[in-house]
Amino acid sequence: MTVADHAAALSAGSLAAFAPPPGAARLLIAADRDDAGRRAAATLEARVRAQGIVATVLIPEHGDFNDDLAALGPPTLAVRLAPLLGPGPWAAPGGAPCTQRRAASAIIGPCASSTP
Repeated sequence: MTVADHAAALSAGSLAAFAPPPGAARLLIAADRDDAGRRAAATLEARVRAQGIVATVLIPEHGDFNDDLAALGPPTLAVRLAPLLGPGPWAAPGGAPCTQRRAASAIIGPCASSTP
């Protein structure tokens, strides 16, 4: 795995135990809205920050980001996530957030803008 990859933990336990690959400088942590998801995200965030990795925790408006995608639609979700993501390397060309990826528990680095 390179720093340009993404990873999905798929459960709160796996999210809390996730280990970024060597060389990772930034980590987006997409947590579920429930207590287990928030605790796992906080555990991971604290651990990677202690390693010098910039971490950003994203919390969905609904249960998880798949629910947000279904309820809000890709354009609205992209607009709402854009200020949280900033102009980092995970944005697609033009600064729009990468919305073509499935919701994941942890995302590292840029998305591949050439995939649907």
